Amino acid sequence: VNDITEPKTTVLSANLSMSNSTLKTSDDISIYGKFEKGNIKCRILRIEKSASVSGKVEAKELFIDGVFSGSASASLVRLSRGSNTSGNIKTDDIGVQNGAKMNASISTMGTETIFEDDEVDSENEKFEMEKSATI
Repeated sequence: VNDITEPKTTVLSANLSMSNSTLKTSDDISIYGKFEKGNIKCRILRIEKSASVSGKVEAKELFIDGVFSGSASASLVRLSRGSNTSGNIKTDDIGVQNGAKMNASISTMGTETIFEDDEVDSENEKFEMEKSATI
C-alpha cells in the first residue's frame, strides 16, 4: 500500500469573491476570483490573470499572474507579464518577467549568511522599490 498522495489543487473560481477569510492547506491553491483582506497558507499559490488577492500569503511557491497586494513569504516567487504586485515580499528566489508591474519591498528569507563581509548586515540584503516600476 502506497501512503504517498499527490498534492491536490483547490480552485477558487472567477465568480467567487471572499473577504476577511483564512485559507490553510498543505496542498495547492489556484485563485481566479477575488480574495480580499485575508490570510492564505499553502504549498503552491497561483494568482491567475483574472484574480485579485490582498492580504497575507505564506507558501512554498508563489506565482502571480494577476493582482497581489499585501505581504508574502515564499521560497520561490514568480511575477509574470501583466501582473501587478504591491506590498512586502520575503523570498530567496524571485523572477520578474518583462511587463510585470511591482511596487514592493523585497527581502531575503534565508538564515544563512549571504555575504562573507562582517560589515554587511541584513539591512543591506533588503532593497525597496520606491516607485512602481514596469519591468
